[in-house]
Amino acid sequence: MFLGFRKRWKKIVRLTLAVGIVFFFFCLPDRLFNAPLSMVVLDRNDQLLGATIASDGQWRFDQSDSVPYRFKAAIIEFEDRHFEDHFGVHLPSMVRAMQQNLAEKRIVSGGSTLSMQVVRLSRNNPSRSIFEKITEMIRALRLESTYSKDEILMMYATYAPMGGNVVGIEAASWRYFGRDPHSLSWAEAATLAVLPNAPSLIFPGKNQERLIEKRNRLLKRLYDNNTIDEVTYALSIEEPVPGKPRPLPQLAPHLLEDIRRSADMKRVTTTIDFQTQERAIEIIERYHQEYEKNLVHNAAALIIDVETGNILAYVGNTKGTNPANGHFVDITNAPRSSGSILKPFLYAAMLHDGQLAPKELVFDTPVNFGGFSPQNFDKSFRGAISADVALARSLNIPSVNMLRRHGIAPFHERLKKLGFGQLNEASNHYGLSLVLGGGEVTLKELAGAYRYMAKTLIDFQTYNGQYQQVADVSVHATNRFYTQGALTDHPPIFSAGAIYETFNALESVVRPQSETGWEFLSSARRIAWKTGTSYGFRDAWAVGATPNYIVAVWIGNGDGVGRPGVIGTQAAAPLLFELFDILPETRWFNKPYDDYSESVICRESGMRASRWCTGVDSTAIPTTCLKSETCGFHKQTFVDREHLHRVDRSCYDAPQEAVFFELPNLAAWYYKNHHPEYQQLPPWLEGCVESDNESNIDILRPLHNSKIRITRDLNGDQQPLVLEAVSRTNDATLHWHIDDTYVGNTHHLHRLQWPIQPGKHTIVVLDEDGNQAIHPFEVLGDQ
Repeated sequence: MFLGFRKRWKKIVRLTLAVGIVFFFFCLPDRLFNAPLSMVVLDRNDQLLGATIASDGQWRFDQSDSVPYRFKAAIIEFEDRHFEDHFGVHLPSMVRAMQQNLAEKRIVSGGSTLSMQVVRLSRNNPSRSIFEKITEMIRALRLESTYSKDEILMMYATYAPMGGNVVGIEAASWRYFGRDPHSLSWAEAATLAVLPNAPSLIFPGKNQERLIEKRNRLLKRLYDNNTIDEVTYALSIEEPVPGKPRPLPQLAPHLLEDIRRSADMKRVTTTIDFQTQERAIEIIERYHQEYEKNLVHNAAALIIDVETGNILAYVGNTKGTNPANGHFVDITNAPRSSGSILKPFLYAAMLHDGQLAPKELVFDTPVNFGGFSPQNFDKSFRGAISADVALARSLNIPSVNMLRRHGIAPFHERLKKLGFGQLNEASNHYGLSLVLGGGEVTLKELAGAYRYMAKTLIDFQTYNGQYQQVADVSVHATNRFYTQGALTDHPPIFSAGAIYETFNALESVVRPQSETGWEFLSSARRIAWKTGTSYGFRDAWAVGATPNYIVAVWIGNGDGVGRPGVIGTQAAAPLLFELFDILPETRWFNKPYDDYSESVICRESGMRASRWCTGVDSTAIPTTCLKSETCGFHKQTFVDREHLHRVDRSCYDAPQEAVFFELPNLAAWYYKNHHPEYQQLPPWLEGCVESDNESNIDILRPLHNSKIRITRDLNGDQQPLVLEAVSRTNDATLHWHIDDTYVGNTHHLHRLQWPIQPGKHTIVVLDEDGNQAIHPFEVLGDQ
């Protein structure tokens, strides 16, 4: 019987041991802590940009990479002096705690090690009991066999209660002291070390005297064990303890929200530079105070590193307290009308495709395309103007003429390759207005496209005339593993020469008044920049590029309400240049000589010279431009002996050859007002006119197939229709007819007025030699 009992007892012991061993190995869950965490966003140097409160209402940051040295020394001295020596349980401390509790007849000490406290924190602080204490001891031993001492200390520093709704040293450091825990003084570190001991009783803003007393006792112990010296101790005990918790930094709230929606991580290191972000916000808020006087409530800006595409400053909107003004909306992701901001891409595209020479003349005359009649911002016409100057002055009519020549579909496709994802309709949906704001883009897309151009140009020079594949046209604020693209034979979106000519044209844009005279300063920063203004003064854009940085700015009202003065050059440009001023100085782009070839250029037309061009220059142009057309404005003709009249060779004896620079009638009419040196062709000699003579008359108003709405005066009477035409013959008399009704005649200055009713009409203008021009048009009725 006795032997049977011993066998059963041994089996029980073995089973108990087996169960104990299994329990020991599996007593810790795979994930020790499951408490919800705050979303924490850091700059590229791990400075806090902002954070959101955890879903349970606690400020609880995810683990960082290390425990600050001062806090580590303070917490070990205060909570567990033998932390580095024991294996999770320190028996002498347990025995001493039992003796103290028996002597006091209440619990005054738990004897728990930091490892045991980590176990207790992971179990949400269950009620105290002997069984719970034994469980903590076992699990602490298992914790020590699984994790290193630094990892255990990191868990404690992350999940220890710090008073109120603050958990962990990092959240406490920012909430109580307003800075990174690694920057804490000894007094501050000691303050945080004593808080977890009684967080509900003592924390900043409550029971200050008791908190100071506990902190100073800990500092004395650190002094006694030579952790701090006498001077540090004396200074530390004089430091005040913090008051009520401070608000956390909110330097990038829109970026924080963007990351919160898209990232699973709770601690995100971004590409933002703290100092650049801080100064950008300061500048934008200063401008915002002025904008508010004009009821303009919103602004946004991005600063991009060209080499990597990293966002260095991300200001998604202005600060504000009125929800109606939409300050919470991230404007950098909001689709907005582009205004003129896309014009440089059209210029670069035409250079790249060989459709244009850099300084080629483009027409700037009244036009009408199926009811679409674009106007320049200043409501004037120049007849013809160099393409690069038209871009620098952001003239609308030359841009529309260029787009019609280039093709809407190719331009639309190129914009999509550049990352303009908001342009997701078919190209005919936008039509010719695409280059004037007929489509929507975002600030991020715009910054990415300009960054692509700068990056392509720089890489072409860096790799000795070979194109480097830019794998991503987007910009980003979260760290990526950046890899240099491979050399590629695949053609870039724009050639290096096309980009360089575009940037040169944009550098000559007249700067705002605050930048007047910049070109005379040797230290002045050279910037390729462009503005844009949407219809109705709803959006003001500005974007600038240097070899190192892209700065993009938007000003307006998020709800689309337009305001006078919301103009790119007036509202956005000054802000753009002030943001550039906070960035380091940069050089200008180097000319990509490997992408240039010599060509002979006509001085007057800017096109590749033809045999008739009288003034030419041999110069380097982008190699792609060698395919562009030759000058068609210089033409050979025959004149009489006195060079006063043109003649037909068949009816004049010994005619003289002559070459003239000749623009079409309409262009010549406006061109000569800006170019007094322009000489019109001499008139034909009477009775000796070529049979295929070109039209001598052009109607300026109304335009061909135009739709016109006649306004009324203050008395409610309908205003007359204004009629205007031009003739190559200076002293010509023109006769006007509308719908077979004779209106009258004009001499020299061909302008008159005629009352007209709504409906479709036809105007016919004739001169005394039988030349005529015909324009159908429509007058719209009252709305």
